[in-house]
Amino acid sequence: MTGPWKSIASNGARAAVIVAMLATAACTTTPDDPSSGASNTGTYPNLNVKPAIATSQISQEERDAAVASLKGASAAQAAAGKGAGTTASEAQLRQLGATHSDETLKEICAPRPTC
Repeated sequence: MTGPWKSIASNGARAAVIVAMLATAACTTTPDDPSSGASNTGTYPNLNVKPAIATSQISQEERDAAVASLKGASAAQAAAGKGAGTTASEAQLRQLGATHSDETLKEICAPRPTC
């Protein structure tokens, strides 16, 4: 760009940067704001202090019992699911697959002749 358009574009870019900076500054909170979750105590945090545990840990026996229970439930589900819905022969399933879509389209398109 040349002439007056160059300075107008430059001024527009500067104005956009200033507006963006002001918008960002409006979103920040002060360090003493209780909603920020942190406060400046003037000291460094001690990262060597172990945090308190929220609950007691389970023992190895409790873990083994829970794993055995879950494996039993999983085996029961697997056994119950075997054979369910597999009474039709392969030929019957292929016939159903070939005709099902045509019948469904006829039901959908019945009210609309241009379907």
